[in-house]
Amino acid sequence: MNLLHNMSCPPRTEVVLQGRPVSPQVVTFELCRALVDADYLLEEDFPGNYRQITDAAEMRATARDAIRRKWRTPAGLFAIIGEPQYPEVTADFLIGWRPLPQHYELSHLPCANPRLCAGVFARCAGTLYLSRRAPDLTWERLLDEPVAFDDPLPTRPEPPAPTKRWGWRNLASAFRLP
Repeated sequence: MNLLHNMSCPPRTEVVLQGRPVSPQVVTFELCRALVDADYLLEEDFPGNYRQITDAAEMRATARDAIRRKWRTPAGLFAIIGEPQYPEVTADFLIGWRPLPQHYELSHLPCANPRLCAGVFARCAGTLYLSRRAPDLTWERLLDEPVAFDDPLPTRPEPPAPTKRWGWRNLASAFRLP
């Protein structure tokens, strides 16, 4: 780690570095997939040809369109699933990344709680989770690309009890990168 200091004036900032082990578990947050896993987004919400989609990016785009059709505004979504949950993070920020196919060997655990996914995305700027940031509850922020964290702070609480099961394995597997 490099630390730069302006030597022309006395230091006014104290930097404390702490070392701790990184979690061996990677948690991936994606609101589209969490809504499918928790059975809020059902088979009938998708267009008839969605089963022919094999590309993960195209499937995500189809899921985003289905979410926007089913719930016109984020407020409509939160009226159904409840208010977003925000991880209790004492650090100012967590650094995440966009999962790529080579990262999936790290044993990714997808977050199946849509409220927690919404809370994480509402405070993310790209792949950076800012714990003190005011939540941005817009579709552009909530339906962003998946973000993964290897920090032990974000956890996977149990999703709400499903109301209807359908061939979710086919749909959920499309959210995984090849």
